[in-house]
Amino acid sequence: MSSGPSKVSKGRPPSDVWCNHMIQGNMQSRGHYSATCSYCRQYWRQGRPQVLSAHLANHCKKCPDDVSLYFAKIVRKNLAKEEEESADEDESDYPNKRVRQTGIKNFYGGEKESNFTIALDGWTDPRGNSLWAFILLTPSRKEYLLQLEDLSKNSHTAEYLSKVINDIICKVGISKIVAIVSDNAANVAGARQLITNEYPSIINIRYIAHCINLISSDIVKVDQVKCLVKRANILTRYFKNSTLASTWLKEAIDAKNIAGPGQS
Repeated sequence: MSSGPSKVSKGRPPSDVWCNHMIQGNMQSRGHYSATCSYCRQYWRQGRPQVLSAHLANHCKKCPDDVSLYFAKIVRKNLAKEEEESADEDESDYPNKRVRQTGIKNFYGGEKESNFTIALDGWTDPRGNSLWAFILLTPSRKEYLLQLEDLSKNSHTAEYLSKVINDIICKVGISKIVAIVSDNAANVAGARQLITNEYPSIINIRYIAHCINLISSDIVKVDQVKCLVKRANILTRYFKNSTLASTWLKEAIDAKNIAGPGQS
């Protein structure tokens, strides 16, 4: 086995995953080699750089934090590039097309561009690191990853998060920001409130999907709802486990012209 990138085709520069992070094995097909993770020893018969990068970013529990964050940024950049390349050049056909990563500073730096919204969210990766993403949303519903940070070394108080958000606002320009949106966790909600207190022109917005999720969680705790869900599950299991009953149900649905989800 060889750990260097010397076997990679001369026409294409070697991916960063081969630089001490993956052990390159035998050639499986032209330009493709088997791979073994240098940290957890997981093996791939054919190691594709995209898959290996995603492993280091999201799945390898023994990968160093700085390496994981580095590849998380690479994965996000590649996703944005793929979406940009697959989108039609006519933006009216694809209003959600993301802004090209390399031109974002020119984009939000333009005098005519404004009415941006900053969205933020945090999560814990398999290694227990606290990752936070800060997204720029445009009036035309385009998105751009402004910042992806590992904030594991800091206490996520409202005051600390507001400072991080404030730095981003200053980078974009306070006059260009009209709103900030996030879930309603106490620390994040507090950070939003601190930002809107400092900048009254910025609207404080809760992430509506998170609110609906919390409401739904509370509803299913009600005894009557628990009973209803339990009975519904009994019916669901019955029709799933009985071929004859499932056939009868399908015939009844067709006979009554009952439309399922997504049908009209």
